[in-house]
Amino acid sequence: MARGESTPLDKENKNIVSNNLVEIARSKNLRQADIVRLSGLAKSTINGYFKGISLPTETNLLKLSKALNVSPADIDPRYSNNKPTNKYSDADLDEMIDNAHSYDGKPVDDHDRALIKQYLKALFSNKSCGNKSNERR
Repeated sequence: MARGESTPLDKENKNIVSNNLVEIARSKNLRQADIVRLSGLAKSTINGYFKGISLPTETNLLKLSKALNVSPADIDPRYSNNKPTNKYSDADLDEMIDNAHSYDGKPVDDHDRALIKQYLKALFSNKSCGNKSNERR
């Protein structure tokens, strides 16, 4: 998958974050400008979350949740108990693999596809358990 492309799960999460922020702002009678001031985040960053263009990083999510006096999970469905979860469906993994090519540009064969899918499942499983050993620094 090329850089900047969203998985179906990312797209869904962006919509959920957007809807949650709109509802929280409405319930607290806040405008985006108020949230910018309270959170210390850039106007363009907040606007991207409200429009469903981008997802908050963990750091920005914590700033938002503190500013809005809500839990991170109230804003972003990827977080429960303040811990990120990486839940990719088989369809998400298949899409990632479909967009991948081997080093020489040939399509990925079925054997390689199965190996890559196993690797991605293990990688995402370790990350959702808080294991940072597989993450790049």
